Amino acid sequence: MFDPNNYRPILRIGLYSLIAYVAIAYIVFITMVIHYEISLFSPAEPVATRASIDRDSYGIVSSRIHNVFGDPIPYAVVHLNGRIAQADSTGHFTIEEIYPNRYDIEIFAGGYGRYRWGIQVEEGINTPVIKYDTGLWPQFFLTDFHVFHHNSDKIFSIIGFANGSNEPLYIHRVTIYSPRNETPMELLDTREVLEHFLSLSGKLSLVENPQVALRLAPQSWFSGSLPPLDGPAAKGTYTLEVHVGTEDDHERGAYRVDRIKDHLDMDSNWNPHLP
Repeated sequence: MFDPNNYRPILRIGLYSLIAYVAIAYIVFITMVIHYEISLFSPAEPVATRASIDRDSYGIVSSRIHNVFGDPIPYAVVHLNGRIAQADSTGHFTIEEIYPNRYDIEIFAGGYGRYRWGIQVEEGINTPVIKYDTGLWPQFFLTDFHVFHHNSDKIFSIIGFANGSNEPLYIHRVTIYSPRNETPMELLDTREVLEHFLSLSGKLSLVENPQVALRLAPQSWFSGSLPPLDGPAAKGTYTLEVHVGTEDDHERGAYRVDRIKDHLDMDSNWNPHLP
């Protein structure tokens, strides 16, 4: 026979569950209403879009790329804030519409190590200096050579060496050949010239065994003028030949030969690196 008393506990549990569900739903509803009303009094955060920013607030990065000696590097590739540009034959490049901020500029050029430098971009035209101490370093070794005259028959020259490696390099021979291929000028054959080179930089030292050489410290460079040579100054192209190698090369007497050419010109400001 059916007895309703047997179902009262089940009905009671169901009733309590329904009441709890309704209470939770009510609390959630009230919370949403309160949150919505509060949001009506809260100012919305502005969303910056490219169209909403005044073009005048952008910066332009325009500069010329040089190595540590101050010589321009043509056709290097420049990366800045996701933008890519290539320098022209004079090393000049321009990147427009860069939002003012601090960025890392990266430059890639054949024969040079990866260049990375932090720059601050402001509104207007920015011209970061990429030259000398902030210029590009060679991956291994780089020679600087300029010959010129100054309203006289004397020949002036600027010679420099840069060691971009992580080990010392040994410079065994430094020779200048004139345009007529006359008797070459061996610069390291005399003590006077050796001492002159050593006076140009504290990064240079003299090594006499197993043969005489200048030892250039790692990650260092120098450039300096040599004593003038008596003329007459032969017009044309001069060649500088340098024998350089690692410590193992020096011990074996086997060096890499670098040659660089420069045309003799008249220079009125005594600095071929300047226009």
